[in-house]
Amino acid sequence: MTQPDDFERAIRRNDELRAELISASRRTEHLVDASEELLAKRERMIAGLARLVVKAQIAPDLGVVNLTADGRLTIDLDHTKVTVSDTSKLGERILEAISSAETKLDKLRAKAFRETTASDSNL
Repeated sequence: MTQPDDFERAIRRNDELRAELISASRRTEHLVDASEELLAKRERMIAGLARLVVKAQIAPDLGVVNLTADGRLTIDLDHTKVTVSDTSKLGERILEAISSAETKLDKLRAKAFRETTASDSNL
């Protein structure tokens, strides 16, 4: 082999490597952009969930349980109705309402997460 052939082959190989490097750099930039976009979506989702309040009725219409995404719980009883109801079942009914609110909240969180991660396929 002559030196000019080796030189041309080295130039071609250098050009191939440079093209691969440019391609890898573009793929990396795309992944970084997609990751930043996903992070922003998740931050918006978390902020939206933080403001979420789920309500559940205390049967039979004795009041309402309010549960926030950050775990705050309030129980609003209709004292007029409670006093004429079976008070021995009140605790159980409140727990059922809390459980119902937790289930609703879990479903809303899961839905929000699915919606946020639906676009993950571009990563």
